[in-house]
Parts: sequence; structure tokens; C-alpha cells
Amino acid sequence: MVVGADQARQDRIDEINQLLDAAGHDNHVGERTARDTLKVLGKSAANDLLRDVLKQRKQRPFGLKLAPNGTSHEKQRADPAPTL
Repeated sequence: MVVGADQARQDRIDEINQLLDAAGHDNHVGERTARDTLKVLGKSAANDLLRDVLKQRKQRPFGLKLAPNGTSHEKQRADPAPTL
């Protein structure tokens, strides 16, 4: 595989991760749920690609989501933590 193909694959993985994040799924979403979500969104992914997506999601720290530009950023809380 050439470097360009590796980058294209990673770009596709990032795209699918962003779709799953936008749908509200956590990092431990299952393959069936992920595939059903993609189907509803009119998208598809080969089995090996989806497995790589889910593997990368499970390795992300809890609550970490991808920014629209494909970089990681921490999920911000909806409500700030109360101060005492």
C-alpha cells in the first residue's frame, strides 16, 4: 500500500468517526449499531474499514471526539461542574 492510500483510508476512518460522534454514539459503539447508523445516514463502509473505525474509537480516551477538521479535542460538558 502506498502512503497516499494510507492517508485516504485514515481520512475515511475519520469521516466515519465524525458521523458516529454526530449521531451521539460513545467510543464503545458496536458494529451492528454503527452499521445501522451509517445506513440511516445513507453511507456505507467495508467490513474491514468499519472494524478499523471501531478499533480506533475504543482506543480513544473517554469522551474524546474528533473536531470537524479531523483533530482530536475533548468533549466539553453541557453543564459546568458546580463550584463549592
